[in-house]
Amino acid sequence: MTLWAHPGDIILYEQPHDVLESLIEDGERMEYGTHKRWFYHTAIALGPYDMLEAISRVSISPLDYHNCVICRPPYDRTKVHTALRWGKKRKGRLYGYIGVLDQALRDLTHDRLHMPKSFIEWVNRHWPYCSVLTSAIASRAGFKQIRKWPPPDPEAVWEAVKDYVVHDWRAEIRADDHEDRIRSTVLQGPMVKGVKM
Repeated sequence: MTLWAHPGDIILYEQPHDVLESLIEDGERMEYGTHKRWFYHTAIALGPYDMLEAISRVSISPLDYHNCVICRPPYDRTKVHTALRWGKKRKGRLYGYIGVLDQALRDLTHDRLHMPKSFIEWVNRHWPYCSVLTSAIASRAGFKQIRKWPPPDPEAVWEAVKDYVVHDWRAEIRADDHEDRIRSTVLQGPMVKGVKM
């Protein structure tokens, strides 16, 4: 069964693709410890094909369904359109590198060292990073469970929306891999120590 994203769905991605995302993932490991999931990026679906995200700048990008989880929190549906319109107005704003630096300081020092709260709040309003943008849009749509302070990272977004998963595309990818392995075994026949039976 294929399930497409609806406007306002929160998309969480794992498996970093570049150095910055790898550093975010390492920071989350330091903060949260070892467990099964580490998300490095969040976005908000605008529909089944597009999403609003903050990567180098706030932009509208094609929705990539690989290695992601789609969550549909209980929004006030009358506010979703307005919240998405507010988010789209942020298109073109620069990425929140200062906020990410503050998050790294928090992760490295276990919240003992960080930049001043009022400064980071101002910075995040003007130059959001992915989870700050996602949290702001979700809050405007009536979902207030994502923490406000300290500013959320992708894992904090996951903790708030994990009960609202509508589809885990990663599980579907793993199922496809499993079917391919079964199919290749059936076609080739069972192997015992490299000798076909």
